[in-house]
Amino acid sequence: MKLNGVWLICGAVVIVAAGIAPPVGAVPATPSAEVTLGNEALATAGCQISGRAVFCPSSADLRGADLSGVDLRGASLSGVDLRGASLSGADLYWSNLTEANLRGADLRGADLRRANLTEVNLHQADLRGANLRGANLTEADLYRAKLRGANLYWSNLTEANLRQADLRQANLGEANLTEVNLRGADLRGADLRGADLYWAYLTGANLSGVKWRNTLCPDGTLTDTGC
Repeated sequence: MKLNGVWLICGAVVIVAAGIAPPVGAVPATPSAEVTLGNEALATAGCQISGRAVFCPSSADLRGADLSGVDLRGASLSGVDLRGASLSGADLYWSNLTEANLRGADLRGADLRRANLTEVNLHQADLRGANLRGANLTEADLYRAKLRGANLYWSNLTEANLRQADLRQANLGEANLTEVNLRGADLRGADLRGADLYWAYLTGANLSGVKWRNTLCPDGTLTDTGC
């Protein structure tokens, strides 16, 4: 019904002017099902959500939780149990995950830029394609972690455990790898240009096709051809 130039359609008011038709089927934007379920999982675990700020107590149990695609930028998740959780595609930019347990977690394609992952347990976690640029992974446990194609540029991995980790085609340019354990790690095609490997352990590591340039070797020498 048209009333004084205003169309009334199913109880909604739609203004028609200058011959421009109203959008068909336009609906307000709603959170995706994944995000909604993720927020429910956080709330159930006792986490506080205020706007975009998320704080989880260290006692929070998020084992096996589905947090795929959830916005956790700047979230406080220190000491949280996230074993086996799904965080694929999650936004964890600048989040605090200090001493969290992410053993076996799915972090494929997650945004972990500048995240604090100090002493985090990432034992056998899946981080393929994850963005860890500038992340702090000091003393993190990444034993047998899957990091193929991950971006670790300018990250701090001092004394981290990367034994038998899959780092094929990973970007470790300018990364701090001082005293890192890379025994038996697969680094085929990885980028180590500008990386600091001083006192790192490389026994049994596969270094085929590694990109070297101004790389500091374990013995303190610089190389463009390989340690």
